Amino acid sequence: MKEYKFLKIPAFLIAVTCLFVLVSNVFNPKRPRITAFYEEPKNSLDVILLGSSYMANGINPNVLWEHNKITSYNLGVGSQPIWISYFFLKEALKYQTPKVVVLEAYYLHDLKNYKKYDNYALEATNRRSLDQLNFSLNKIQAIQASVPTEEFWDYFFTINKYHDRWKNLLQKDFQINNELSVYKGFSKVNRTFVDTRIEKYGVKIENKPKALHPKSVDYFKKIVALCREHNIQLVLLKTPMSQFVYSQDHADTMMAIKELANENDVDVLDFNSFYRNIGFDFKKHMSDQGGHLNGEGTKIVSKILGDSLEMNYFQNKRTKIGVTEIWNDTFSKYKKLENAKWAVARIKKSKTLPEYLNYAKSLDLLVLISVLDDGSGQYRNYHKTFSEIGLTSELNKKFRWSYLAIKNNKTGYVKEIVDSVAINHTFHMGKLDISMLSIGGNKAGNRSSIKINGKEYSKNKRGHNFVIVNLKDETVFDAFNVDTHGDNKLIIKR
Repeated sequence: MKEYKFLKIPAFLIAVTCLFVLVSNVFNPKRPRITAFYEEPKNSLDVILLGSSYMANGINPNVLWEHNKITSYNLGVGSQPIWISYFFLKEALKYQTPKVVVLEAYYLHDLKNYKKYDNYALEATNRRSLDQLNFSLNKIQAIQASVPTEEFWDYFFTINKYHDRWKNLLQKDFQINNELSVYKGFSKVNRTFVDTRIEKYGVKIENKPKALHPKSVDYFKKIVALCREHNIQLVLLKTPMSQFVYSQDHADTMMAIKELANENDVDVLDFNSFYRNIGFDFKKHMSDQGGHLNGEGTKIVSKILGDSLEMNYFQNKRTKIGVTEIWNDTFSKYKKLENAKWAVARIKKSKTLPEYLNYAKSLDLLVLISVLDDGSGQYRNYHKTFSEIGLTSELNKKFRWSYLAIKNNKTGYVKEIVDSVAINHTFHMGKLDISMLSIGGNKAGNRSSIKINGKEYSKNKRGHNFVIVNLKDETVFDAFNVDTHGDNKLIIKR
């Protein structure tokens, strides 16, 4: 009996520890871009992508799939030092059996984040990576390697760091599983930074190798050994970066990286040595002055990487049927999301009705239309655009007729009402109570009304009055008028 009581103490401590870990996980800020990796089908990935933000927004797995049918996941995280890349790889190998690992080279040497201690990155850098790992022995070892001993418990029990988040906890914070990511860890940046420094400073030739950070060299060799243990080909990657080209210091450091790779029989793909040959332009394909790629730059680099991987390591590759179906499905969703983002970026900048409705087709929108006075005068200019989105009612020669239309882009539902008298129509959808009225100039007067939950949104002006609802959050996305009686250019007026 005494022995049984003695066991209660360690059992209690283990239970308390597990509870603290579980609660800490709830309070951790979630980065689904990384944690969704755990939802990838087991042993389905051909390639694991590792490194800093230059990897995170430099290589797009969907491009590798589209052009080369290579399955991959991007585990790049901002400022990620190579020792964390090592533990990310160990974590990945619990679930996947990749043939190739692509490691971004920049943080083999960069020391700008090692300010507080010689061998450790700043806390913000560590948090972006370490807090996203599932709790395991590997995570404990990653923390030990990445932070000073006195800070270990702050990463082990993160509730001390994030307890103030209790006010902002969301449903996803309590979920154990993540959604399968259609972006596969990739982080896209759309802005463009015109980098002309390469013209100003010129191309620097690698001259004399510069010493690399000892801890980085040590963990690079650990990665090499781990890859060989699992029969994985390691490829060292450097995305186009003007600093490597115009700075002698960076050029010499890259020389040292290549020598280290050569000593360890590791292939290197340095885009800075051949960027001109692939149509890469520092005036068009950078997102900032720090050397990160924008969306267009990423397409170019990812395509070249995919072709290189296919030629050297995947010439006879065959993807499992089940995996192919999953990737085709997620790629389809990815393309839809990209098209929607592209359309959203342009739709509110549209000046004419045909341009606006062309972008609207790609979005999950509810289009509500009500005519005031006359909406038929310019029918010949807009009827083709209307028919392309499924609105087919004939308004030609129906001077001062009333007209209401409803188009749900998500479901494809279309309803049109045309009459010579006033038209009233009400309906309920989700959280929305919608009431519509059109009076096209008959004896009842002139009026357009589109009310949502009792609030008027119609511009109540001559022609077609539009109210656009975002179906994702059931909020009004836009409201405008087009004078389809007298304006042959169909200019949008808000």
